[in-house]
Amino acid sequence: MKVLEVKEINKSFNKKKILENISLQVNEGEIVSIIGESGVGKSTFLRCINGLEKIDSGEVIINNNLVKNRISKHINLDIGLVFQEYNLFPQYSVLENVTLTLIKVMKIKKEEANRIAKDLLTNMNLAERVNAYPFELSGGEKQRVAIARTLATNPKIICFDEPTSALDPKLVEQIFKIIKELSNKGKAILIVTHDIKFADKISDRIIKFV
Repeated sequence: MKVLEVKEINKSFNKKKILENISLQVNEGEIVSIIGESGVGKSTFLRCINGLEKIDSGEVIINNNLVKNRISKHINLDIGLVFQEYNLFPQYSVLENVTLTLIKVMKIKKEEANRIAKDLLTNMNLAERVNAYPFELSGGEKQRVAIARTLATNPKIICFDEPTSALDPKLVEQIFKIIKELSNKGKAILIVTHDIKFADKISDRIIKFV
């Protein structure tokens, strides 16, 4: 079942074309990796389909719903993005980072939000780090907190921007297992990566941006 359809999107910055007529479809449970040299628009593409950048033209359709072409303050809960730099809020604990959207956006009661977050963090082997702050975490721990935060809203599509960068081989294997498990649960996965070996190993399809 198709959950994401991108139709001929274009994006420029300062009159420089970054994305040109990019089209893509991703199905439920499918893992699609996007590779290419730096500067070809891979991360920009993820930001466009997540509504963090406004496209110049084209369409983004998520779950058969056309996404309005504007930068929105409202989070599209059907699609989540795990940022390369994690983008955790330094002033909040691990638990608070995961529950923030649940409480503020989805209006879930704090007790229920904490339960959801703790279950996710336990699954990420972070049960003992719920009260820690981002500056106290390793890179691998920050990555897993960022994934838990994205999963908290139960999106149908999950985007990963360079999920293996700066991680040692053991942690890369952990991320591999997490992404595969998400795919097996029916999540559609989009991965932007420079790690060709990782892309070859994990992907159902690989698309190269040039």
